Amino acid sequence: MQQKIQERIRAVELQLSVTMLGLRVNSGDDAHRVMTEYNKLITSVQGDSMESALRARMGEWLYRAGKADEALKELQVAWQAAPQNHQVDLDVGFVLIELRQLAEAESAMGRACRGGVPPTECSALEALFYWRTDRSDQAKSAFQRTAAMDPVWLQPRWAAQNYTPAAAEIFGQLRAVEIARRKKETEERAKAEAARR
Repeated sequence: MQQKIQERIRAVELQLSVTMLGLRVNSGDDAHRVMTEYNKLITSVQGDSMESALRARMGEWLYRAGKADEALKELQVAWQAAPQNHQVDLDVGFVLIELRQLAEAESAMGRACRGGVPPTECSALEALFYWRTDRSDQAKSAFQRTAAMDPVWLQPRWAAQNYTPAAAEIFGQLRAVEIARRKKETEERAKAEAARR
């Protein structure tokens, strides 16, 4: 029992350490220095599943910091250690879209969405993918589903805080379209109700 508690404490400490390192990379700290500290931390980790989880987390932070190539490396190592982790597939999908490796992004997206990642995240990835592949109607429809499931997507800063600037710009355009669509729908409903009176 005591050993299990110690293992959990160690796992939380490692996750917090990676989060702190990720925040430093994302805030513009010297990436080389941060990654040196991170690599030292990773070598101290025991167990493939823990290493996979930490690498996946750092991959997310590197993606947010606009370091897509480095993010992909971390996520690929995480995926090799835990191919059943479909959250990693989702993250790989976002990174591959950023790198314009769209055929591979589509494969990752399919694995993630079939693998049971939350539908909101899946439809957000689809929206970005469809936009990048010049299927704007499908992108708008996917974003509409995303916003219907989680209204946080209608907040102006949400995408900027969680995605790269390029992805956030696309999500911002889709957000504007969705807000306009909702406004028009509300106006039409109000007119129809007024006509019935």
